[in-house]
Amino acid sequence: MNASGYLREVLPEGEKKSLYRKKSFAGLDRRRVYDSGSLSDGRNVDTAFLPAVSSAPLPAVAFSGRRNVLGLFAGEGALLLVYRSGFDLCATLYQNGTMKHAVLKADAGDDRERRSVVAFRSYTTPLDPLSGHYERRLLVFPDKVWCPLDGDTFAFSPIAEEMPDLRRAVVRDSRVIGVDGDRIYVSAFNDASDWRLDTAEDISPYHAWATTSQSDSRAGGGFTAVSLCDGAPVFFRRDYMQQLYGTKNPFRVADVGAWGCLSGEAACPWKNALAFASDQGVWLYTGGYPRRISDPLGVSDWSGTLLAASAERLYVYVPAEDRIFVYEDTADAWGERALSGVSALASDGQDVYAATSGGLIYRLDRGEYGSFSFTCEALSLGTAEMRRIKGIAVTAELGEGAELEVALTAGGRTVTLCRGTEPGISVLRTVPDLRADELTRLSFSGTGKVTVYGATFSYSTANEPGGV
Repeated sequence: MNASGYLREVLPEGEKKSLYRKKSFAGLDRRRVYDSGSLSDGRNVDTAFLPAVSSAPLPAVAFSGRRNVLGLFAGEGALLLVYRSGFDLCATLYQNGTMKHAVLKADAGDDRERRSVVAFRSYTTPLDPLSGHYERRLLVFPDKVWCPLDGDTFAFSPIAEEMPDLRRAVVRDSRVIGVDGDRIYVSAFNDASDWRLDTAEDISPYHAWATTSQSDSRAGGGFTAVSLCDGAPVFFRRDYMQQLYGTKNPFRVADVGAWGCLSGEAACPWKNALAFASDQGVWLYTGGYPRRISDPLGVSDWSGTLLAASAERLYVYVPAEDRIFVYEDTADAWGERALSGVSALASDGQDVYAATSGGLIYRLDRGEYGSFSFTCEALSLGTAEMRRIKGIAVTAELGEGAELEVALTAGGRTVTLCRGTEPGISVLRTVPDLRADELTRLSFSGTGKVTVYGATFSYSTANEPGGV
């Protein structure tokens, strides 16, 4: 009898079986690995509950937005969208359940520069902490205009008669801190419209401040981004980063090193760290040397990358992949959200909002559970010998109305093993007839809320009684 005929015969009763248990998963790792516990691919997969892998909730539509988005801000209980409409630059403010519109720049020509929007609070009586109140405003750069957040009026006014041509900015300690092409500027304390510097006759720690020169000859080229790391302003060029120290005039700029950032949308504060994207990948900076966290994604083109962070997760949209990768620092693992056509990301500290080319604004991870899929990396099942897989048991938990389908790739072919629809924790068992002389992969797909805890393989090998 030839080998193929033997494999169709009933297995001998005295055969010896071996078991391989996969009881833990890891995040996405699209490099060529095996037996690592990682996922080689995934769609709408959540790795926040490792060692179990779960489906991720879909984004929820927050608003019907606009196309041609140039800026998105979330915070202070409001959402501001800057976009092109014909030849004008317009803005829409979503606040307290209402929607307001205003023209930011009429007859904008071919202006398609990305906008930087920051929230600024100024105290009306800074010398008397008991009698005043905070006035809340949104500042838009490089337009150098502001709009109030309190009251019924939504219109833009110049911030000051004279001020630097800031392209990007952040706010810290009641000061606006921003950059133009090659300099750093800090506004006066509690006043975004005051940019007067010290003079020989008038010196004060509350005055505005500006850099006079580059502190390192390698720090050339224009600034691409400014963000905050645990409250400290950090400035990026395409291949260099610096940090601002001090809370009063005069401030001090110190060099961090040769790490750059792609754009202002590719950097965001997260917890006590700063996340940013360069040509080499995504990094986390906590005050020492930045750590690259994106190697498992295997992305070769990071151009146009967008970053935003919720309270627990870092969201990274990569245009070359046209999807969002999600990083969880507690598990040091990546998941995925299948949202395409993203043109802007913004966070209010808790939720992340995404504007898409289709004209909708989504609130990430706030919708219902939809379709998902993920594939394990190649498994050797603990042996390099030819083996025959005789049984597989998958432990999973399904929510109400959820479905799970499990498939196996082995011996050059893929077969569907089993399907589950029963809610609750259950073990899905199947008895395949597969000879695996190559690495084995398990694939999971379905709809609804599903958590997969692990799998057990039963197999025999050629050197075992009754084996292959």
